[in-house]
Amino acid sequence: MTTAHKNTAPHASPLNSEAKSSAPPQTSPATSKPGNSFHLKIIHRIFLGYSLGVLAFGWLSFATYYGIQALSKITDQAYQHPFLVSNATMAIRADITEAQLNLSAMASATSTNERLMKYEALENAHKRTRQNFTIIRERFLGNQEDAQDAFTLFKQFSELNLTIAGHLIEGDQAQAKQLTTTENIKLVRDLTEKINAIHEFARARSIAFRMKRKTCEKTSNPS
Repeated sequence: MTTAHKNTAPHASPLNSEAKSSAPPQTSPATSKPGNSFHLKIIHRIFLGYSLGVLAFGWLSFATYYGIQALSKITDQAYQHPFLVSNATMAIRADITEAQLNLSAMASATSTNERLMKYEALENAHKRTRQNFTIIRERFLGNQEDAQDAFTLFKQFSELNLTIAGHLIEGDQAQAKQLTTTENIKLVRDLTEKINAIHEFARARSIAFRMKRKTCEKTSNPS
């Protein structure tokens, strides 16, 4: 008589089941999260924007500095040359007129003392003119021969004025009048023409410097 075999496989103990239940779950290998890549892109963009901002600021600072230096140079050139020469020519024209008025006053004076006072005023006008010619000869940007020719005419003019004044002081009205109506008038006309030519040249250069300054201002300040 055969008997059935009993299942003798051991039963799982409660302790083994608790250990299995408490074992940590298996995890898959770590993978990079999409959020990290996004953050890196943001950082790169911020850094790039900052770098471009620094470069733009540096370029703007350089352009502004260069523009200021250029404007300063143009302003200095305009003052040192056309502006001073233009002022000198206007002063010379005024002193030429004053010299003629002093000669006329000497001719109509009734006393020697009055003639001597006008003679001193005449010499002062000549002195101021020489000083202004020094400015022209040093600063004039045009043909220096024009400045030298004008100065030569002035020397002839001043010497003739003193000769006329001497005749007037001595009471020789006839000789003084003859020199005034012939040589003096011609020298005044020629000298005035030379001075006017120098003045117009200086004025033209002043306009050119002003236009150049405006161009530099637009370049340094495009807005």
